[in-house]
Amino acid sequence: MGGTLSFNTQKTTTDNNNLNPAYKQTYFNITPSIGKAIKDNLLAGFDLNFTGSKSTQGSGTGSYTNKIYSYGAGVFLRKYKPLGSGFAIFMQTRLSGSYNTQKNQMDGAPYPYNDIKGYSFDLSFYPGIAYAITKRVQLETGFANLVDVNYVHSKNASTTGANNDVLSTARSNNFAISTSLSNNFGFAVGIKVLLGS
Repeated sequence: MGGTLSFNTQKTTTDNNNLNPAYKQTYFNITPSIGKAIKDNLLAGFDLNFTGSKSTQGSGTGSYTNKIYSYGAGVFLRKYKPLGSGFAIFMQTRLSGSYNTQKNQMDGAPYPYNDIKGYSFDLSFYPGIAYAITKRVQLETGFANLVDVNYVHSKNASTTGANNDVLSTARSNNFAISTSLSNNFGFAVGIKVLLGS
């Protein structure tokens, strides 16, 4: 069993008294996971993912707020190849899906200007190397999402008025293939704790 927990907040102010924020953002992510060794050197498991972000531009009446939430789940397979002396290389494949929402709203108004909903699917590959510090503790490093295949579908409803009257609706579909080598190498370091006999 394992997982990740992330939290970040930042604020930019417009005066020396720290009273009028020009920009404020809060972000968090929770990803619990569980896996099981189904064969020698082969691990299978699944994880859940919840991500939220809220940002505000300006202060007081007329400030602009953007809220983004994502709910997802994934399954993964990880294959190890022992090298000896506690070292092993591995390749992890993960398939995941998520439901995503986003609302852009002007504070003081009873309606969102943009209400975006959609879903996405993601297939990623993560190669790396692991070292057994002890029988139960494993240090690993590698290229997170070295190759990533992603599909995103979204629907954007622009609304106005107290009754959320829809002005226009736009749908979009996006397919992308990327590599973390173009994004600061996507280099990661982590620790795994092994349970069981």
